[in-house]
Amino acid sequence: GHAIAAPTAPVPMRLVLGSTHADGAVEQTMTAADIEKLTLRPGATIVLAACASAAASVRRGEGALTLARPFLLRGAGAVVGTLWEIDDAAVASVFVRLHQGIKGGLDVDEALA
Repeated sequence: GHAIAAPTAPVPMRLVLGSTHADGAVEQTMTAADIEKLTLRPGATIVLAACASAAASVRRGEGALTLARPFLLRGAGAVVGTLWEIDDAAVASVFVRLHQGIKGGLDVDEALA
């Protein structure tokens, strides 16, 4: 998947869950507005493994605007994402270790170390 974190773009910040293909398949997305409607377990750890899912735009007076923000506003305790394009195999390895660490009782930062 991909993330688009450009709140000034014609289309809002969003996670692209499925792409539009030449055969006419429709793009499936989750926007920041969609995320703001979610019910999360308080303190949940959210992992966004899409490319550039933690990339930010900076807006004067508001700071960094990322897809992490709506998750945090809904009560997430931590949001883990990426700042750049990522290799699927490499990120899978990192996130498997992250989930194993969290399941083993480590805090998110410890599991990522």
